Amino acid sequence: MRLAISAILLLLSFQAFSASWTPETGSKVGVINPGARSEGATFFSLDNVTFSGCTKTNGAFLWKEGNNNYSEIYSLLLAAKMGDKLVRIYYDSPDGCSYPDIIQAYIL
Repeated sequence: MRLAISAILLLLSFQAFSASWTPETGSKVGVINPGARSEGATFFSLDNVTFSGCTKTNGAFLWKEGNNNYSEIYSLLLAAKMGDKLVRIYYDSPDGCSYPDIIQAYIL
């Protein structure tokens, strides 16, 4: 009985998590819209990239809340935009989301 309850609790504790990287070739940062959401998020798009997994696929949000690296990622993407550099973004597109959430980014 204890094993069955443990197994059920373990199965229920998993969340749908479908994180992905943008293409390996990298992309240029397109639109940057700070304050796009009143909850504290910045909207980013990448040229010629479609973010998959959510109802809107033309960009992703970088959220201040819950992201310890918000300032670093924001600065990196802004620097890439200003320096005309290519980037890759790791993003989460949980079930039922509108826009994906940016988790990590790097300049190529």
